[in-house]
Amino acid sequence: MDKKGVAMLLIFIAAMAGIATAIGTWAELNGQVLRVGYLKNNINDLALIYAQNQNMFTASGLEMSFVQYDTEPEILDALAADQIDIGYVGLPAAIMANRNQGVPITVIAPVNEDGIAIVVMQGSGITNASDLADKTVAIPAANDTQDFMLRLFVSGSVVHIGHDILDNATNGLNTTLMVPGNMPAAMNASTIDAFVAQEMIPGASIYKPVYGSLGYSGSYLVNSSTIWPNHPCLVIVARTALVEDARYHDMLERFIQVHENATSFIQNPVNAGTVISVLETVLGLNKIDITYSLANTIFNDTPDVAGMNATVVKLTLLDMIQPIPDVLSYDASFYNMTFL
Repeated sequence: MDKKGVAMLLIFIAAMAGIATAIGTWAELNGQVLRVGYLKNNINDLALIYAQNQNMFTASGLEMSFVQYDTEPEILDALAADQIDIGYVGLPAAIMANRNQGVPITVIAPVNEDGIAIVVMQGSGITNASDLADKTVAIPAANDTQDFMLRLFVSGSVVHIGHDILDNATNGLNTTLMVPGNMPAAMNASTIDAFVAQEMIPGASIYKPVYGSLGYSGSYLVNSSTIWPNHPCLVIVARTALVEDARYHDMLERFIQVHENATSFIQNPVNAGTVISVLETVLGLNKIDITYSLANTIFNDTPDVAGMNATVVKLTLLDMIQPIPDVLSYDASFYNMTFL
């Protein structure tokens, strides 16, 4: 075979290889199931709940798989183990997992602001941070967003977390780990003095006369909107490997477009009736509890770089992460809003 023939053969082989690669990539992406993890009993996931209920992901051409978890660290562990591709977690928990455990994730969209509360029993006498001294407070997990919010609330008061910080220390606050869905009953039974959870659990736990003895006897000690007004709460994170792989960008863009459309719908007061109806159906809530929970939650998919920076600073001050030498550079690598 002459040189020209050899050259043509090489070109043909390369072309066939390119076609095979393209077909392989198309088949991989066409059959790809986007695996999403989110928290149980969490009204902060409302955009996701609404999009699922209305089949918006299917309508966008996405094949989805959804997995529910009890805590944010469980979602972050699943992301680290490549068991899911996307997770709905609190921004503080995401930063801690990334900085402390090296979990390779990237924030690709905000979900909501506020939406967390500390609940105590009515008539408990607990009215401020100092009153939590020597009390037991339930949180879903260590180093999650609720743990962060509790530490932020008691910072600057006489209370510290744990009795073992100082020898013979007083004013210690004990935390105990508990599945959020079990917290209201535990508080009613006086097993715990207070709990920290994301809505809907707090809103459903507040005493309401209409329920009488059949309801819970909780009272809001403080909403997170008071601890830190308009703080970033839930965000959507994706495995960094997907974010950096151009083959998956179309899927991520379509996913985020659904998120934006669902958020726009639930933000519109005109649609409140439909939103409440979806929550009643999906979460088994009633309108009174839904109203309490929604009053403490702001749904917002607008990027908040200042909120991201402030979260890093507060986590550092609370010794929940090590100082980051260049916060702006970290933001640029960890907070990727290009899919919005």
